[in-house]
Amino acid sequence: MYWHARAFRHVTPRPDVLAVGGSVDQSTSGLSLHDLAGFASEHQVRDVGVYCSSVRVGGAPIQGVRLAGLFQHVRVHPEAILVNVMSRNGFQATLWTNEILPLAIVAYARDGDILPRELGGPYRLLVPGLHDEAGDIWDLAVIEASIKPAKRPRNRRGTVPPHSSRPGEVQGGMPRAVPDPLDPRGLVAPEP
Repeated sequence: MYWHARAFRHVTPRPDVLAVGGSVDQSTSGLSLHDLAGFASEHQVRDVGVYCSSVRVGGAPIQGVRLAGLFQHVRVHPEAILVNVMSRNGFQATLWTNEILPLAIVAYARDGDILPRELGGPYRLLVPGLHDEAGDIWDLAVIEASIKPAKRPRNRRGTVPPHSSRPGEVQGGMPRAVPDPLDPRGLVAPEP
């Protein structure tokens, strides 16, 4: 049996376009407003404010595309369990793919024009219901599907719990139940 590692496609931020890369078959270093507007209608969100109260503003609604549509477009590898995102100001965060994929939306336009900077544009990642600083990322530059967390994430969601090699401990360092010293037929769960 031979092991063939799949290529990791690095992308860099560029002005006014969204880069999507990582563990994908077809990376893109520049999705524009017109590219995102051309995605299939099942991935389009005509009014992001219906899902996220933080983008309910007066006037024309904000349009977006589901992250699942972006991942389908670039053909993300199934082993990519994490999503690393980066904004143009250097903010980095790591999120679990299965946790955000059904919900995440990339807001990109308002009334047919690119999303203005005062509303988080040109691209803004929204994850409805996620109570984390990565749930609403303004000025989004890069989305990366990966098996590793970002180098310097601001949040700790992508941190894998530590594994213990000491007897009597399981994943995350939680103690196991041990035989009761007073009654060998019973078990005692030690204090955490």
